[in-house]
Amino acid sequence: MSRSSAARLWDVVILGGGPAGSAAGLTLLQRDDLAIAMVEADHYDGPRIGESLSPGARPLLDYLGIWERFRATQPLASFGSLAAWGGETPQALDYLFTLHGNGWSLDRTGFDRLLAETFQERGGRLWQRTRLRAAQRLPSGEWELQLQGEETSPRSLRTRFLIDATGRSGRLARHIGTVRCHEDRLVGVARIAQLPETAAIPSAIHVEACDDGWWYAAPLPERRLVVVAMSDADLIGERRLTDAQCWQQRLAAMPLIAPLTEGVRFTTPPRGFPAHTSRLVAPGGDGWVAVGDAATARDPLSSTGIPYALGSGIHGALVAVNALTHNADMLPSYARSLNDDYQQYLNSRWNIYRRETRWPDQRFWQRRRTRVELDPMTPLSDVAPATRLDATNPVHLTPGQARALLAHCRSGASSHQVVRDFAECHPELPDQRIILGLQELAEAGLVTLERAVAS
Repeated sequence: MSRSSAARLWDVVILGGGPAGSAAGLTLLQRDDLAIAMVEADHYDGPRIGESLSPGARPLLDYLGIWERFRATQPLASFGSLAAWGGETPQALDYLFTLHGNGWSLDRTGFDRLLAETFQERGGRLWQRTRLRAAQRLPSGEWELQLQGEETSPRSLRTRFLIDATGRSGRLARHIGTVRCHEDRLVGVARIAQLPETAAIPSAIHVEACDDGWWYAAPLPERRLVVVAMSDADLIGERRLTDAQCWQQRLAAMPLIAPLTEGVRFTTPPRGFPAHTSRLVAPGGDGWVAVGDAATARDPLSSTGIPYALGSGIHGALVAVNALTHNADMLPSYARSLNDDYQQYLNSRWNIYRRETRWPDQRFWQRRRTRVELDPMTPLSDVAPATRLDATNPVHLTPGQARALLAHCRSGASSHQVVRDFAECHPELPDQRIILGLQELAEAGLVTLERAVAS
C-alpha cells in the first residue's frame, strides 16, 4: 500500500474479498464516480470450502457482467446430491433445499480469484494479505481504518462508507460491538484427498447423516475430493475429530462416504471451519452495512450460500450508493429483506433436519428437532438451587448459559417473562434456544411449573 493511496479518501472500502465482497465491489464499479477499495486477508491461493454453485447464481453473474468469463473458466457439470438422509438408502436430489434444477461443480478458490481479478480490472483497488486491526468513526462522519499486511507495517486509510464482507467472523461488526445471534454451533472438519488415476470422479455431492451430525464429499478440480465431517463444536471436541486418526475412524463407519475414499491419498490434515447459522442483530448502521455471511450465515446443507452472498453483496452496494449519492436510507428495506429471507431459510432448515428421525436421543438431532411445547403463560412455582445443574448435561444451551438462565428463573414469573428478561441480557441467543433451554430445565426438574407442559 503506497503512502498516497493510504492518505486518499475512499468512497467505499469493502472488508473481505469473497463472493459477497466482490459482488458489492463490482456493483459499485458500475458507477464511474466512486473510488472503491477491497481488503482481503489472503492471496486466493489456499483451499476454500464451498464446492457447488446452484442454478440461482446465473442471473446474478449476468448482472455482474461475468457470466461468460465464468463459463469459460469453470467446469460446467450437472451437479446435485446423493443423500443418505432419513434412511440408509441413498436418494438422488438436485439440491437438498431447492430440489430443482442443475448447478455446477465449482473450483471455489478459482471462482473467488476470478471475481477479485475482475474487480481489479474494472478499476477497483485490491489489497491482499491484509487484515483490519481497528476501525474508528471520526467526527467528520468518515471512517479511519488501521490495516495490517503480512509484509508491511500498519497503515491507515479513510473512507466514507464501509461494507463488512468478512464472513462469519464479522470483523467490522465485532470492532464496533454489533451483536451476532447464533442458532447453533455447527462446525465442519475438512480434509482434501487426491484421487488415484483409476478412480471414478463422483458427479454429485454425497451427503450422509450419522448419530452426531452428517458428512459430505464433493469433487474438486485436478482429481481431488473434499471430505467434511459436520457436527457441533462440543461434539467435535468430544470425538476429537480434528485428530486425523479419530477423523479417519469416524469416516470408516460411513457406508455411503467411506467407499468414495478407497485408495485416495489425503493431502491435508483435518481443518476446522465455522459453519453455524447466525445473523447480526443489526446488519448495518450509519456509514456501514454487512453482506454475505457477515450479515446472515447459513448451514452448508442449504446449497444456497454463494447465490445468497452474491445477491446480498449487490443489495448492500446499493445501500452504500444511496447513502453516498442520494442521502437516502435503504438500510431498513435491506434489513427487512435479509430478515424475511433468513426466516424462510430457517423454515427450510427445520424441514430438512426433521426428515432425519433415526437418532432422536442424540444431542445433535435434539438441538435441531425438538419442538417448543412450553406454554408462554405458564407460571414458575419453584426453582432448584444452581448446584443441581452440575449433574445435568444441557442440550440446547452451554452449561454456563443454562446456569445463567436458571438464575433468571423466579417463582411466580411466567415462562414468557423469564425468556424475555434473559434475552435482554443475552441477545446473542435466539428466543427459540432460550425457550428450549427453559423447557429442558423444567423436564430435568430444576424448574417446577404450576401446570403441566402443554401437549
